[in-house]
Amino acid sequence: MSKPEKILLVDDDDIYLFIAGKTIRKVLPDIDIATCKNGKEAIQRLQKDKPNILFLDLNMPVMNGWSFLDELKKKEQELGFPIIIVTSSIDYDDKERAKSFDFVKGYIEKPLNESKMQEHLLSRN
Repeated sequence: MSKPEKILLVDDDDIYLFIAGKTIRKVLPDIDIATCKNGKEAIQRLQKDKPNILFLDLNMPVMNGWSFLDELKKKEQELGFPIIIVTSSIDYDDKERAKSFDFVKGYIEKPLNESKMQEHLLSRN
């Protein structure tokens, strides 16, 4: 994958969104970063605008990450971008469940750092 131009961060934690934005900009200074606070907002945004990559938290109010992924799977269409789960969950079952979604291409355990971000932003095929 070439360097992404647009990223969507889906997480309800303002501090995480701030830190993730700073971390991403260390890797890709000119990237366009959009944010959503939950899966429902992200679904609505994706109807209008598609990112090159989406970073998704699992634990959020309104619509959590699992419900978001289930909703995308129901649509049975090619997304055109990978989804990377970024979560505080170290649960083996969560990691295995993530593998059941073809469009989930990675699983990052928080805290996010520059090397983890760089791995997922620059080495996607």
